[in-house]
Amino acid sequence: MNVEHVALAALHPAADNPRVHPLEQIERLVASMREFGFPQPILVNAQGGILAGHGRLEAARQIYAAGHAIPNVPPAKVPVVRIEGLNEVEQRAYRIADNRLGSLSTFDATLLGAELSDLSGEGFDPALLGFSPLDMLRLDEDAARSRLQGMAEPEANGHTAQFSAQRDADPGERTVRLEVLIPAVDRQVVYDALVKAREQFALTTTGDALAAMLDFIGALL
Repeated sequence: MNVEHVALAALHPAADNPRVHPLEQIERLVASMREFGFPQPILVNAQGGILAGHGRLEAARQIYAAGHAIPNVPPAKVPVVRIEGLNEVEQRAYRIADNRLGSLSTFDATLLGAELSDLSGEGFDPALLGFSPLDMLRLDEDAARSRLQGMAEPEANGHTAQFSAQRDADPGERTVRLEVLIPAVDRQVVYDALVKAREQFALTTTGDALAAMLDFIGALL
């Protein structure tokens, strides 16, 4: 694979590219590329028409427009790989396939959460990896849901696991498991509120954020 560095002006985004790159994604790409560089080249045809990498090109444009550099990339250029031998129809099909096939993969919430936690401990900001505070909150919820589903699954003998009440060192205190059912239409609002609660009160878990919200609401009643 021959990687060459090409000036931005020599590349031509596809006018009929159906993939949409919202501002939030471009901002995350900018942060990631300024940290890690440009490890995934843009794929182009012989004339410089983009087959894959429209988002990365836009992020590079914004980086250079702001007067910044991309590690290991010459100024005002981006790395590209030329894909030749595809006719016009095949190029159009490839643009869709590249985006669609990549979107079919998913994360294991538990393993991803553990990996992000380890990387955070090593000094990596999750935002540089494409995860916003809201994403981290959802990941916490997904991992918790996965653990609960695992505990609720029948054991090999066909019986469901039995759970006993948790006890604290102080007999005067008790732990309560609270399950909140949220209509889908309200879920985004609740997620946003929990993120704000975690940031405002410097909390680390969703449970603490929910408790702080309930205390705040209780004080108003």
